[in-house]
Amino acid sequence: DRAGGGGGQIRREVFPSVAQGSSQEQSSDYYARRGASYWGLGEYRKAIADCDKAIQLDPNNSSAYAVRGDSYRKLGEYQKAIADCDKAIQLNPNDSFAYAFRGASYWRLGEYQKAIVDCDKAIQLDPHNPFAYAHRGASYLGLGEYRKAIADCDKAIQLDPNDSFAYAARGASYRMLGEYRKAIADCDKAIQLDPHNSFAYAVRGASYWKLGEYQKAIADCDKAIQLNPNYSFAYAVRGDSYRLLGEYWKAIADCDKAIQLDPNYSFAYAVRGDSYGELGGIFNKLLRSVIQLMQSGERLTEGWGNTRKP
Repeated sequence: DRAGGGGGQIRREVFPSVAQGSSQEQSSDYYARRGASYWGLGEYRKAIADCDKAIQLDPNNSSAYAVRGDSYRKLGEYQKAIADCDKAIQLNPNDSFAYAFRGASYWRLGEYQKAIVDCDKAIQLDPHNPFAYAHRGASYLGLGEYRKAIADCDKAIQLDPNDSFAYAARGASYRMLGEYRKAIADCDKAIQLDPHNSFAYAVRGASYWKLGEYQKAIADCDKAIQLNPNYSFAYAVRGDSYRLLGEYWKAIADCDKAIQLDPNYSFAYAVRGDSYGELGGIFNKLLRSVIQLMQSGERLTEGWGNTRKP
């Protein structure tokens, strides 16, 4: 869920007007706005540096905390993200995006109920917040409430037709409902809007995998892993695609990586076990063939011995 696409809209919402007050406050606002621009461009370290400066100049600049928090989220530093959003909400309890950003961090941590509570609050404060709808939808997806997820993603897309993440989350929901062609269509759109959306590649790959199009599944998982080398789901799906193509050692290697990233990933263990089982079956077949050949050779030798002249 990169800032691209809807980033400009979010920047306008976070900074609806130029700050009024002392020159120091206006300077703080300048750094916070520039930080938001860097955030929108995906330059999160620069965004954090500018927000640090904004907060140094004005410790009550709630928008700077919100933007820095979401920049930390984008870098995978979720606890820092939550702490900054806590501060933004303390300073401005009506900041819809601070709630939505914190909800997105909870979603990343798998705390779906907390994410939904925050997104509910964000939507209550601003019923036109597409980011909040998209991440509430993704949280419903995590809880297995796929129709609710689709409804929220529909709303996010209605509000922001360039929301790549909302298309990917809706696609993932369709995949879980067995509607694989719809899932692929949504992921195609997500990737068109944001070619760096690893989530969309992984979901599309998993949809191709379910349809038995294993080479396409592998290609999409390759891309997802290139964009996000810690994507355990993409490794597991690619691993099972290799297994189904008879490339058992590649399957095992991918499952090893998935399990290294997520030691509780039961699907990866199952695929690896099946791969070892298939290799064991091949070994047993080869062993039986060798034994049969040896026995045939012994019988042939015995036959030769019986026909030899004394």
